[in-house]
Amino acid sequence: MKTSINELITVILQHLEAQPGRRLSDPVLRQWLSNQGYSRRDIDAALRIMRPTNARPDERGPGRVRHLSKWESLRMHPDVRGALARLDLYEMIDPYTREIILERLQQLEGEVTLDDLDSVLSWALARSHDFESLQTLYTVFDGASETLH
Repeated sequence: MKTSINELITVILQHLEAQPGRRLSDPVLRQWLSNQGYSRRDIDAALRIMRPTNARPDERGPGRVRHLSKWESLRMHPDVRGALARLDLYEMIDPYTREIILERLQQLEGEVTLDDLDSVLSWALARSHDFESLQTLYTVFDGASETLH
């Protein structure tokens, strides 16, 4: 392997560590590397090496909703199930975050209400999203659709 590709892989890894929200498929990462002076061919080669062999491209399609188990569904108020379905349909939460939210909701006692979901969403998302994203997320959570484009 070329020394420049090894160096490029090191630069990519350092950049991804510095900005945890970024992924290898992020087009901003390619643009940033181009601005640093790396050729497109070297960038493609480095990203191809770094991508795991069993990884598939992001398969995101509209309407991919996780179906709740019987026990999850019984513990939740119908409004909570509707809010979670809206967040899934509009792809406002990723599958990993959704599972964290569902796990935290299952730890609560009694029927899960919208106030419970509101507090768990705040706990799970406030640290990793900016204000505009959170505002849109809560608009979807409330059932309003005026901010969706």
